[in-house]
Amino acid sequence: MNPHGFPAKGLFAGTVRAIVISTLIMVLGNAAIYAEDQHNPSPDRHEIVFMPAHELAGLILKRSLTSTEVVDAYLEQIRLYNPKLNAIVTLDEKGARKRAKEADEALAKGMIWGPLHGVPVTIKDNYATAGIRSTNSDPAHADFIPDYDATAVARLKGFKVITVYPDP
Repeated sequence: MNPHGFPAKGLFAGTVRAIVISTLIMVLGNAAIYAEDQHNPSPDRHEIVFMPAHELAGLILKRSLTSTEVVDAYLEQIRLYNPKLNAIVTLDEKGARKRAKEADEALAKGMIWGPLHGVPVTIKDNYATAGIRSTNSDPAHADFIPDYDATAVARLKGFKVITVYPDP
């Protein structure tokens, strides 16, 4: 225990563990629900991009959707709306598609990377991401490429999610 009464490893570690367990329960529960409903057609792109991550993971795990289809839906959404929103400056489409293909191939071999297998995420560029330009939306840092990951980024990578980041 530290002087504030938190466990020595920190409140953050326990919180992350609880989130992982909760997400896994939701993913497995939703996979079972979707498996029972064989008449439910695959969602279209408009539905995919608004689904919660645990539902996407459930559909990917039951093979109603591929990770490639999900990544393609997100990339199309970004292409349609990012010019007005300017939320993402540049994309690593090639890397995201490569990782999605790897996720689909792993699943075909019976390997599950974790509770968010094949689910795409973006990482805001104010989080240091090794080898990826991390500008913090500051022109003074326009060319900053860290050689380390922020803790949050490292933990996301540990879940084997598909990252869609700005190009280095």
